Amino acid sequence: MTDAYLIDEIYKERILENQRILDKRVNDTYDKYPLLKELDDKISSKIIADTLKKIGASAASSDGASLEELKAKRLSYLKEIGIDDNYLTSYYHCDKCRDTGYLENGTLCTCFIKLKAELMIKRSPIRDRIGKDTFSNFTFDYYSDKANDNGISPKDAAKAAYDEAVSFVKGYPSNENMLITGPTGVGKTYLTTAIVSELIKDAHMVCYLPAADLFEIMGDHTFNRPSSGDISYKDIVNSKVLIIDDLGTELNSGFVDSTLFSLINNRLNQGLSTIISTNLGINQIGENYSSRIASRIFENYRVIKLFGNDIRLVKRNF
Repeated sequence: MTDAYLIDEIYKERILENQRILDKRVNDTYDKYPLLKELDDKISSKIIADTLKKIGASAASSDGASLEELKAKRLSYLKEIGIDDNYLTSYYHCDKCRDTGYLENGTLCTCFIKLKAELMIKRSPIRDRIGKDTFSNFTFDYYSDKANDNGISPKDAAKAAYDEAVSFVKGYPSNENMLITGPTGVGKTYLTTAIVSELIKDAHMVCYLPAADLFEIMGDHTFNRPSSGDISYKDIVNSKVLIIDDLGTELNSGFVDSTLFSLINNRLNQGLSTIISTNLGINQIGENYSSRIASRIFENYRVIKLFGNDIRLVKRNF
């Protein structure tokens, strides 16, 4: 099933749920305030009688009150019992689009964008970490404060990386890009997951993919192969934020090199943010990929370096 189909089904279910909620509200209110039901019944009968009268048909006699008088009496009674009329007439999960997914000007509503982003993330390797790996849960306790030859400790580097990640979210959208480098287990995936968790909360479109999966999808598109993946080529190139995890774990080839350059370059030209995490060091990036890729990254990305012991091993002895 495509995302469009799934999102459409979600909105259909929301509309049905809206009606169920409204029906319960009305019934509960009628039970508590029977006079309101009596007034609503009289208004309905009056509307029917007036309509039949207009077309020359016979109508049941009414109590003589006009429709305007009945409505005024109802409004006065609602004020008396402290109930807003909207409480009984409308309910939406999203008041901006009224659960259609589109605003009046035809643009996508933020609730639609959030649904789309959530569906993509649910199919990503970090789906179980969303909401758990957050900035508020981040701790520096597992990083050593022993400085290296440059006078920087793993804890110093982690604090700087954390600040950069928080700054990216707070400043978004700012067309910024990040390269997070470091060995396995030093917090790269944690930070990128925390970024995703925050951006999705604010209904920003984020696409998160391991490098190997990304290049497979790009290859399917380039060579017109049927794709079995749930994330599409359009999702990759159009997402406001693209996160490429573990760059360097894919099989290196001329196709990978040209595709990566094109993707990075096009997203830079469109002002779309890209975050890359990799185990490769700065020098290795220049060795593994063409000089034009390295120059694009180093000129346009904030480079964040993490180092230290594997946190998973540190936790065992903590």
